[in-house]
Amino acid sequence: MKTKQLFVISHTHWDREWYSTFQEFRVRLVRLVDKLLDIMENDPAYAYFHFDGHTALIEDYLQIRPQNEERLYKLIRDGRILIGPWYVMPEEWLCSGESLVANLNRGFDISEEIGAKPLMCGYVVDLFGHNAQLPQILRGFGIDNALLFRGIADYPKSMFNWEAADGSAVTVSKMDGDRCYSNFYFALRYPFEDREFDIEEMFTRMNGLIERMDKEKVCDIYLMMDGCDHVEAEPMVPVLMRRLEEKYQDVKIYHASFEQYMDAVRSAAPELETLRQPLYDVGRAHFLHNVVLKNVLSSMVWNKQANDRCETKLSRLVEPMDAVLHYIGANGGLTDNPNALEYRGDFIRHAWTYLLKNHPHDSICGCSIPDVHADCDYRFRQSALISDTLLKNMKMTLAGAINTEGKGKDGAIVLYNPRQTEYNGVAVIELPMPSAHHNNFVFYNQYGCEVHTQVISRENRHESLYNSRQLIRFPLYHVLKAAAEVFIPACGYAVFTYDNLLNAAMPPTDYNMPQPQHIPHHRSAGSLRVSAHCFDTGKITVEIAADGTLTVTEKSTGKRYDSLLTFEDCGDAGDGWNYGKPFADRVVLSNSARYSIDADGPNAAVIRLVTMLDIPADSNGEGRSETVIPTEITNIITLTRGSGRISVRTSVDNKAVMHRLRVLFPSFMDTDVFYTKTPFNMTKWDIAFPGWETKRETETFVRASQGISYIGDGKHALALYARGLYEAAVTDDPSRTLALTLFRSFPRVVGGAPSSTNLAQTKMDFEYCLDIDSELTPASACIAGESYKLDLFAIPSDKHSGTLPSEHSLIKLEEEQGAVSLSSFAVRSVTDKQGEKSTACVLRVYEASGSKAAGKAIFPYKIKNAYYVDLRGSYLSDIAFAGNAADYTVRPYGIANIALEI
Repeated sequence: MKTKQLFVISHTHWDREWYSTFQEFRVRLVRLVDKLLDIMENDPAYAYFHFDGHTALIEDYLQIRPQNEERLYKLIRDGRILIGPWYVMPEEWLCSGESLVANLNRGFDISEEIGAKPLMCGYVVDLFGHNAQLPQILRGFGIDNALLFRGIADYPKSMFNWEAADGSAVTVSKMDGDRCYSNFYFALRYPFEDREFDIEEMFTRMNGLIERMDKEKVCDIYLMMDGCDHVEAEPMVPVLMRRLEEKYQDVKIYHASFEQYMDAVRSAAPELETLRQPLYDVGRAHFLHNVVLKNVLSSMVWNKQANDRCETKLSRLVEPMDAVLHYIGANGGLTDNPNALEYRGDFIRHAWTYLLKNHPHDSICGCSIPDVHADCDYRFRQSALISDTLLKNMKMTLAGAINTEGKGKDGAIVLYNPRQTEYNGVAVIELPMPSAHHNNFVFYNQYGCEVHTQVISRENRHESLYNSRQLIRFPLYHVLKAAAEVFIPACGYAVFTYDNLLNAAMPPTDYNMPQPQHIPHHRSAGSLRVSAHCFDTGKITVEIAADGTLTVTEKSTGKRYDSLLTFEDCGDAGDGWNYGKPFADRVVLSNSARYSIDADGPNAAVIRLVTMLDIPADSNGEGRSETVIPTEITNIITLTRGSGRISVRTSVDNKAVMHRLRVLFPSFMDTDVFYTKTPFNMTKWDIAFPGWETKRETETFVRASQGISYIGDGKHALALYARGLYEAAVTDDPSRTLALTLFRSFPRVVGGAPSSTNLAQTKMDFEYCLDIDSELTPASACIAGESYKLDLFAIPSDKHSGTLPSEHSLIKLEEEQGAVSLSSFAVRSVTDKQGEKSTACVLRVYEASGSKAAGKAIFPYKIKNAYYVDLRGSYLSDIAFAGNAADYTVRPYGIANIALEI
């Protein structure tokens, strides 16, 4: 009897760029596909080939070989070449939830355009650990299984169920501990690369492979991965399989698709254990199986910062504003604007294309050769430029539809709030003012009340303005950076108007000569400064210590935090994958500083704090050099009235090499856990790393964070929000210090290629914000941290009538139970209840506290239809709605997609 079933999965693992550039790898890709087409067309026994979960490879190939499109498409449509489900296989910790969803949707789109079904497998081989919500994301696309390794420590079985934060689960096939996605290849192909196949030796090697797999199997169904990095198809595989089947009486061998393998597993119905939430643990056995490579979170940090900016612009600014203009226009709310751009979706798709091509793990992780990271820089720039241009056009279009009449007679500014919560308090905003005006402005809010505005700084800036029927103009603006108390509704805007109190000439009289008319300035008295070194916002006091650290007291609780904003520099002898601690490291900490006050007034204080560090010039695996480079770290700290936040912009011109710079925030919290933002979730991490001393990979004690870290002990809490900084940690000592990595300078790159990029000898800027508020929870910190990335922005406008009122909330979530985080709002293609394709505005939210949430989504216009869809946009169930409000519920840790036809 054939008791054992062996499923041979022929594939290539294809990094689009890594130790070679994309263009060099594409030459190899074209050669691979050219040969593969000949093999599969001439030998039906070579039944299947997997394209490593990608669909971008199809585009890459056909740009060079368009004449082979039909040959390739036929094999894909016939189900012999398996593509997708991804556009590119992404890194899970460095890509936002929205990027992961966009990536899968693009893979499905391309498959459908070809006329094929994508591979229905969560194909995430070779990624550096796996986030807690990936099973829920896969389920949102109808995928119930995954293929992976790394992050699962020493788990002993070949399969398990993996449960997401919300309880949704997928069945996981765990690849070989040492040979990962290449167990068949290394057993039966690799040994014969430079010589003829030896059938007897091949039998011996197969015996060893089966014996090895028997130790981990959950049933008599074996996954044989026939392929490796950038390796071409072997035409002899069908012959080898026939010879093996002839040899073994109890073995049936299939040249199969991965889906056929999973069908066989489902039929066998093995009992499987369940693993829960993130897979991010290293182990003691094997090598590739357990290496997670955590410090890719901080390699080539400027690429991470660019990625965060691009993701935020696309998913939280461009797509929501596009949706807003879509439904405003549909309801007749836009004035006739000759510059308004229609069909913005094509541009948005193009911006996503540039961004998604940077998301494979060797690209976004910063562990490739310098030319690859230069290519990433270019693609990030193109994505950002498309977003910026679209935003400029949409701002002009929106402002043209708003009634900007108000108390001020000289001009208007539309203040836009992209956050899911209303803004009610002091905001620091850039206000572009016409160059003909001077400095004596009086501002009025949307209610006609005067707004006392504290001007912090001013710069001159030219802006290009175009009209479809006029030549380009480059007017000069005085851009005022100002702190003002404002109220702007959630995901909405408010109109500010102003008077410019110009001095005019007075005619002469009998008693005097001609002289200018004097108009008193409108100045705001007051200060946040309460002593030479201390500031009081009303919620916190901030005192600057002699070493440049901050002592902060939360006024409502009396909780005092000492030595905040301590800078720590240590040696790094590692590479793009891992931080490498020198054997005899020397750690340098903040010990001296100077500071000045750049601005101070009733609304805000801006402090320039320069911390000095004597950083060793060099280091290696043994230790750090005695020669030091005096380094200034400039911190621009902004405090605003009524806030517990300390916003910091840190700048450093790095001259030293082979070191790591972190900023530290001791909390002294009585807790053993902390939280970080990960895709669609606030993940809870243990602070301790038990048993790390004997694990195969050197533990570096960091956790992945997508810009939000939280620690609390039930009595006090603080959160740290960051832009494009992904590596966080909390020290396992009484100080419970929250540590944020700013950058790493490391000596080695892949393949030993000569490079200076990895040394990070350049000027760098970092933005982050400490939020001290004992009322914070992980879920509320999630909402606040995502809002931190979304600055209020000002749109200059003339005064005109419009169909939209002077204050408007364009999207509003009215919570009735719990709270949800807004992830995106966009015009998307959906499949309605009748199975028809249509277009709807889809609001995506997620619950991050572990409690059920319910509320209403409120819009300015009447809702025609409302229903839930999955992540692919397919109808799930109806939503109750009335007028301009739709009810919603979200299960604990769930992702909900609310489709609205307006």
